[in-house]
Amino acid sequence: MALVPFTELMTEAERGGYAVGYFEPWDIASMLATLRGAEDARSPVMVGLSGVYLPTFLGNELRYFAAFAEAGRLASENAHVPVSYIFNETPYWDWVQASLHLGFNVTMYSNPADDPETHVQRTAQLVQQAAAVGVEVQSELGSLKSDDDVGNTDPQAAADFVRRTGVHALGVTAGNRHLVTAKYELDLELITRLAEAVPVPLVLHGGSGARDEQLREAIARGVRQVNYGTAQHLVFVEHLADSLAQDWRSKHPHLLLGTGHRDDLMRPGWEALSALIKEKCSLLGSSGKA
Repeated sequence: MALVPFTELMTEAERGGYAVGYFEPWDIASMLATLRGAEDARSPVMVGLSGVYLPTFLGNELRYFAAFAEAGRLASENAHVPVSYIFNETPYWDWVQASLHLGFNVTMYSNPADDPETHVQRTAQLVQQAAAVGVEVQSELGSLKSDDDVGNTDPQAAADFVRRTGVHALGVTAGNRHLVTAKYELDLELITRLAEAVPVPLVLHGGSGARDEQLREAIARGVRQVNYGTAQHLVFVEHLADSLAQDWRSKHPHLLLGTGHRDDLMRPGWEALSALIKEKCSLLGSSGKA
C-alpha cells in the first residue's frame, strides 16, 4: 500500500488512545524484519533511517543516500500495514534537504549546536519547503542526554515553538533519555501539562529505557509516538553473538550469510527483531489497529 500520511496515523492513534512505534532499522534486512514484526502485530508503524548514523556509515557522502532511501521506501510501500517513513533526527542541513526528494513522507532536522532562534528559523523554513513536496516535519524541544543532565521541555516554550514553526509533531523531554539501557523515571505530570499546551502529537524519544507501566500512563496522558532504537540493536547483537558462539566453521560458508537458511548467522537476530517489534506494538496499544 502507499505510504500513509503521518497526520493520518496520529489522528487514528488519538482516536484509539494508543501510540505508534517508530523503529529504526540500519539496513534492508533489519527493515524487512521490522515491517514483518508490525505485520505480525497487525499494527500501524513508523520506520525510517537515522539522520545521525546513516551519514556516518556513508562517509558523509550524499551520493549513496538515494539508494538507501529508495530501498526503505519500496519495502515500506509493500508492507501489509499502514506505514509512515521518516528521515529521523539529522543535524546535517544538506541531508535533510535531500530527504525531501528521496521518498520519505516525514523528515526531521535536529542540531544540538544550533542556538534556540536558529532552531526555530531553520525548522520553520523546513516546514515550508516540505509542504511544497508533500512531506511532513517533526522536531524536538528539550535536551535528551544519556546521563543525568536532562533538560526537560517547558510547556509554554513548546507551545510557542509549534506556533512559530508549524511542525506536525514535537519530541519532548520529560525524564526520557537517549542511548540508555537502564530504566529512567518519566515525569508524568509534565507530560500532562505538555499535552495540554502543545496542539500537535507528542513524541517520546528514547523509548527503550522507559518502564512499561509509566509508558502506558504516558500514552494515556497524550503521547502518540514512541521511538525505539537501542532495544533493536541490543536484541539483534545478542542473537548474533549466540550464532557466532556456535560451531559455524563446520558449515558451508554460502549458507552462513544472506540465505535465510536455518544456518544463516543473521536469522536468529532477524527473528528476534521481529518478535521485539510485535512486543512493543502490544505495549503501545497499537496491535490489531491495522
